[in-house]
Amino acid sequence: VMSLGSFAAVLGREDWRDWCVPVLIACLMIMGGNYLTLAVVADMESPAVQEQLRDMSEVQQQQFLQFMEVYRAHGWAIIPLVEQSFYLALIGLVVLVFARFLFMGDMSLRQAFIVKGYASLVMAPEAIVRTGLILFMGKASVQLGPGILVSQEAAETFWGKVLMGINVFDLWQIWVIAVGMHVLANVAFKRTVVVLGMFWGMWIVGRAALEVAG
Repeated sequence: VMSLGSFAAVLGREDWRDWCVPVLIACLMIMGGNYLTLAVVADMESPAVQEQLRDMSEVQQQQFLQFMEVYRAHGWAIIPLVEQSFYLALIGLVVLVFARFLFMGDMSLRQAFIVKGYASLVMAPEAIVRTGLILFMGKASVQLGPGILVSQEAAETFWGKVLMGINVFDLWQIWVIAVGMHVLANVAFKRTVVVLGMFWGMWIVGRAALEVAG
């Protein structure tokens, strides 16, 4: 997904459709996956859900059941729109800040949105793989990285959580973002990949540490 030529084709004539259409495509693919997996994800009688409910307080159980009702009704379609809009704004701003102030490149907010919009297309194959695994394994939560090799006992450890936090499609998105920043902001590709990868790694490790501490 996304080569140097894809970004070069819009350089100098960027349009709002260049970021809006890719994000909509990603949303539609995620919605389709959510709809196809409703029977698995929203199955309140599954052993995984029952075990999760046993670990919750009565208030938490009520909140979870209310959420699942909303998810079954229309949340499967609305949540991707809300999430992808949020990610577009947040990561687009991060890309802009990095390009201008960390790599000293020249980039506009529209270009930053295009970079994130194109990276969102990675979520299309991710949705296909995730949907297939959920239907095949009959589990609402599946791993898309080395976490698939982590045992249930190891999943509660720090390194287990680190491995489970790694999603190979996130790495793909980082590569696409680095390509976009290289073309549109004229920054060094290798340096951009390394720095983005380092920040992503810090996020994975920090989140795992917080989960273990909490």
